Amino acid sequence: MTTKVTYKVALEVLTHEAIVRQAYKNPGDVWTWSVGLTSATGHKVERYIGKPQSLTHCLRVYAWRWITMQMKFERCLKASS
Repeated sequence: MTTKVTYKVALEVLTHEAIVRQAYKNPGDVWTWSVGLTSATGHKVERYIGKPQSLTHCLRVYAWRWITMQMKFERCLKASS
């Protein structure tokens, strides 16, 4: 079984999350940016502390993260087959 993370899914998440254009500390004291992205995604969000980014940039990085998550998920599925 393959599960696709489509743009429709990514947009659905966006309807429930805020898009924050500069880094902030979340309740867990972790630097967060854009649509809930942290440095654990592989994108260093601390660079946006006090430096708001364009909405376009925020959404590009968000889309990049969804695509890389999908690729990792598909590799895991293949490895477990």
